[in-house]
Amino acid sequence: MGTLTERTSLIGALRALNRLRRRLGYSVSMEYLLAKYKIKKALRSRNGLPERCRVPDEILFETNGSLGLGQWIFHDENWVRVTNRRKHRRIVAAGKPLDVVDNVQEQTEEVKFLEDGTICFDGKAKTNDEWIYMYLDPEKYPWHNYSWNFRIRRDTYFKEFQFGFRYQDFYNRYRYRFENDHIYFDKVIKGRFWNYFGTAPFHMDLGVWYDVRIDIYENNFRCYVDGKLMLDDYDFDNNFPVGSIAVILWEKDGATDIRAAVGPMSIRRLLDEHEGDSNTGGS
Repeated sequence: MGTLTERTSLIGALRALNRLRRRLGYSVSMEYLLAKYKIKKALRSRNGLPERCRVPDEILFETNGSLGLGQWIFHDENWVRVTNRRKHRRIVAAGKPLDVVDNVQEQTEEVKFLEDGTICFDGKAKTNDEWIYMYLDPEKYPWHNYSWNFRIRRDTYFKEFQFGFRYQDFYNRYRYRFENDHIYFDKVIKGRFWNYFGTAPFHMDLGVWYDVRIDIYENNFRCYVDGKLMLDDYDFDNNFPVGSIAVILWEKDGATDIRAAVGPMSIRRLLDEHEGDSNTGGS
């Protein structure tokens, strides 16, 4: 439970946030304020969540040329969930069943898999709603705690370069979004976008490779770029305990091509260091 001083500080902080919420007419959630005002360290201490290192364990998934076509599901701006997304989101948000049969799309020349596991994207600007959308089937890959490592490169300044994790479907996922010289942590829940829970400035130069790591451990998510921790975020509601991954690129100006690459990626099961100790040696 922590010391008396820790408990008192936490209670005082929560009361102050609740007063702020009342002044705002309860238009924002307590969860949002907790994230915004960085109370997560105190909550982490109270809940006993580890500050210790997380240890990568067995490999769950790796990209290479032969795996590419067989594992990834590809869609573009002609996907039924994209073309009717505004209508569908209203239905999903209302808790009603969405009777939609996905149109199967074959991979186009916009995506190319290299033998080393790099995925190259070259989407031409044809409309004001251009998408390249790739994901792994969450029913086949219901991962819980994992570390996702990959490289990224932008070759044009298209709008959104996003990476979904604990991915459920188009309407339900967490994501780290690279846009407007920032990295954002967002949640998509029942078709509703809860953006800007976490924000960090980050400029991507064109043609430059960056190493990205996303660690997903219980309800704590961390994004690293070139080994530097950029965002450290929580979902206190733990909306999605398991899920797969998605790589999503989007542009809406009708003029900018989507050109980028995601380097070889690996996903490893992520353990707390004490779990790792218990799995090494002995009986």
